[in-house]
Amino acid sequence: MNSAPPVNEIDIADKQSLQPIINFLAGQFPESMGLWHLLKDIQNNVVRKNDLWPNQLLVNDKNDIKCVLFIYSLMGFKSTYESVTEEEASMCREINFFCDNKEDQLFVSMIQHYVPWTTAKSIVFSSFPHRFSSIIESFIQENRLGSTHITTCQQMELDKESFKEKYKTMTYVCPSDIVIRPLSLSDASTVNNFWEYKSPSSLYRISHEIEHSLAYGASCDEKLIGWCLQRYDGSIGNVFIKPEARRRGIASILNAYMASKVLAKEEQVYCFVTKDNVASFNMLQQIGYKRTADADWLAFTAK
Repeated sequence: MNSAPPVNEIDIADKQSLQPIINFLAGQFPESMGLWHLLKDIQNNVVRKNDLWPNQLLVNDKNDIKCVLFIYSLMGFKSTYESVTEEEASMCREINFFCDNKEDQLFVSMIQHYVPWTTAKSIVFSSFPHRFSSIIESFIQENRLGSTHITTCQQMELDKESFKEKYKTMTYVCPSDIVIRPLSLSDASTVNNFWEYKSPSSLYRISHEIEHSLAYGASCDEKLIGWCLQRYDGSIGNVFIKPEARRRGIASILNAYMASKVLAKEEQVYCFVTKDNVASFNMLQQIGYKRTADADWLAFTAK
């Protein structure tokens, strides 16, 4: 086994130390957008250090950044509502990363030595450039660490000018019996129960997003029939319409309404859609989104 590469660990509570990393990621758009947004939200106190506890933000060299590796636990969001044990916090880890195209070997060395392969039951690598999937998967297979599942998505970004023109007409087509309203904490369990990626930490993450970010629902006769949230990394997600309320254009209305609110905060509007979800891709294009990159999720389960 080769020796661990030297790294600098950055305290995510130190806003000044985060800035060079944020600047590096800003120069790597669009592929670095997910990690850039997450660190910006941390810098702006939308997400706190304890929300992602335990966490490690590692860079190869803070004076010559080429690779950024952020390892954290979403179970930290639970700490706002209930106590969290160390076992719960270490059970599943999330990883966001970005690495320069010419530094594959550095990336492999960093994940070999700093990712908690033997202590975490599962690890999710989130919203990373597609080409890294084969690198991570090969490393896991060669070292017989466990199993993997890869989901390939398309990263979509809103064209502001195109959207503004289309939104002028969309605001008038909301069905008369549908009310768009902010979600409340009492809606969190409903949103979580309908989410296909429901996990031990998802209820707490969703609760945090409802309280601290943008989250809207569509109601009919005072019953919640659909919703859309701005996730902790700034992306628009968790869009869902109950089956009995579909084919009425509610998903388009919710997405457009959310986009208008994110734009009002002068933030970049972006989301991810799985490659096989043609209906959602077409709907987003009609609103004014454009595909800007491919992004993968890789879920690892230890043996």
